[in-house]
Amino acid sequence: MTFRERRFAGLAIGAGILVLSVVGIMLSLGGGSWGVSHTSLAANGVATTRILIPDEDGVDPSKLLVRPERGLVRVVSLMRTVGDDGIEIVLVAGYAGGEETIRVTGFPGGEKTFRITLSPVPVDLDGDGIPDAAELRSVTDRLRFRTWFCAIAESQFYRIWDSWIPEQRDCAGLVRFAMREALVVHNERWLSKAGKLLLRTSIPDVQAWNYPDVPFLGTKLFRTKTALAGGEGGTSFSLDDFAPFVTARLLLDHNCVTLGKDLTGLEAGDLLFFHQDDLEVSDQDEAMHVMVWLGNSSGEPMLVYHTGDRKAGQVRKLSLKTLQEHPDMRWRPASENPAFLGAYRLAILDDSRGTR
Repeated sequence: MTFRERRFAGLAIGAGILVLSVVGIMLSLGGGSWGVSHTSLAANGVATTRILIPDEDGVDPSKLLVRPERGLVRVVSLMRTVGDDGIEIVLVAGYAGGEETIRVTGFPGGEKTFRITLSPVPVDLDGDGIPDAAELRSVTDRLRFRTWFCAIAESQFYRIWDSWIPEQRDCAGLVRFAMREALVVHNERWLSKAGKLLLRTSIPDVQAWNYPDVPFLGTKLFRTKTALAGGEGGTSFSLDDFAPFVTARLLLDHNCVTLGKDLTGLEAGDLLFFHQDDLEVSDQDEAMHVMVWLGNSSGEPMLVYHTGDRKAGQVRKLSLKTLQEHPDMRWRPASENPAFLGAYRLAILDDSRGTR
């Protein structure tokens, strides 16, 4: 089965499970006790629970506000119960684990509070080889990551941070370093060391999870071999398939999704890959090169990259226009250039299954 077939199969299975889960909940509306039907949920994107709240005042559901504090669940439906003696709320789990507090406001008697525990499970319904729980599923978290990622990568152009290990300073190393640092908690201790080197620091942190406490993966952020994605039960994951370090080749092959060679619509934090077949290198991984797309950070599309040499290499920043006019055609991001492999997106940012 091809990658695309696995992905479509995963999407179909996920959609089917969600529909069946919600239908099951809806069919059972006539019975049950007040409160939360399931206080523990699998954080698999499809598990559902319901909250039944007694109400004899005839409160209009449209006047109620249901607010999950951490965004670990989302509201599927909000309505009066079949017997019209209360309010029924159906929730579906996200992909991150943890304790969630749901606050319901708008009742005459005041706010109602409920708590649910979500446990991550190693499923990959989008078939990209990365556990769904280790992806950034919300639009807000993806934007926060992209902003931190680009700010950290771009800052290396002005001054390379001491925390970026010299032995890992190459083009893929810049991506790995910026990715890890973008995902940590940027507390006062972190800002006291790195904040003064950043171009901007007033960026909220990713909320779903933070490095090194990545669901299932921990510090092993990167897949190193072909995924058995979407296997039976969607649970075909082994930590042996992941590592804290990958080359540019493995980054492209197992940790990104392709966007094609058209640069229209790229978002900050996307990547451009090149492969120079005629370079005299002992390892073909060294013929791979990756650049970080910064977006219009300076009024025009800009990129940042490391030149690749771990001893004498540099971090450079240039405009897309400059790259498109490079004297060596092999470095131009053009569709007719066979050395340009195209634009890619980190798999943890893949939003092909929609937003939450």
